[in-house]
Amino acid sequence: MLYKTIFYTFLSSLFFAGCVSQQPQVKAPKAPASKSDYVSQSGYYYALIEKNKEGWKILEIEDKPVVQRKFTNQEILRVTESYDNVYPHFEDELKPIKLNYYLCKETNSTKYTPCTTRFSTLPEAQNVSQLIAHADDNVAKYKYISKTEIDRVVNTIKLFDAIEAKKEVFKFALCQEQFQNAATTDELEEFVKKYADYEKANEMLQLANKNLQSLRESLLTKQEAPQKPSRTYQDLYHKSEQQLERDNIYLAKKEESAIHQHANSVEAFRKKLQVGMQTNCGTILELDAQKAKISLDEKSESHQWIERRKIFPKGEGCRFVRGKYIAPPSF
Repeated sequence: MLYKTIFYTFLSSLFFAGCVSQQPQVKAPKAPASKSDYVSQSGYYYALIEKNKEGWKILEIEDKPVVQRKFTNQEILRVTESYDNVYPHFEDELKPIKLNYYLCKETNSTKYTPCTTRFSTLPEAQNVSQLIAHADDNVAKYKYISKTEIDRVVNTIKLFDAIEAKKEVFKFALCQEQFQNAATTDELEEFVKKYADYEKANEMLQLANKNLQSLRESLLTKQEAPQKPSRTYQDLYHKSEQQLERDNIYLAKKEESAIHQHANSVEAFRKKLQVGMQTNCGTILELDAQKAKISLDEKSESHQWIERRKIFPKGEGCRFVRGKYIAPPSF
């Protein structure tokens, strides 16, 4: 009886000590002054953080929900574009019993949920029985996500500043993706307009302008090509079948001869390749057994290695689609 009295007296003292204690105030983190015009395509930033003996540290920051935790000492925070809300990005959200409260059973599950995050905490016990329940691992308990603890960690690791520092990486990656996907005149014009003042996109802008010029010239050539007059039904009717056959044979031979001559001309050109020669894409800077290094623009250092068998004489047209060289049609 004496031991029980001492035990409950001890628990009561803990309980009342807990009731009068106050949580230290944590200043909410402020959004830093933005140094980049980049805006996340998903509307959020995702940070993988880890707690070890030295404290919290940032492992990874992405602008898409692709980060995953491997260990239970790691957390994933989802940050809004405006920095006004930071919340764990759970693998399983679970259904709250009431606003921000979850009924949790202590387990060793590695799945990331409101019950396994380090940012969930027990509400303050209101009586001795609740205090006893909190200490019993076999009893299901209500937990809630602590905004105070999240703010504390965000301030400690300077998460917002780290995101700002990563924005330029995200912007360049998005620029590369949009350049590689630009295949039409409209898409290329939009890319050039969007990144005209972006210094890191200088080489991509040169290639985009070259592709744009090539596409426009190709379109203009098609528009200016003389249209064959359509033959009327009477013309076809009055020609004998034998005459039509002779015409077809003659045209086929003429076309075959033209193709053969063009192929021979291109082959002869490739056999004479040397440094300084003009090609369909620019001036040859270097040569090896299989490829030629070609200057794409005399005003810049932009260049491209192209296989000899895909090089054509000047005027044949030069295109790059998604960063890859597209040789003119050959027969």
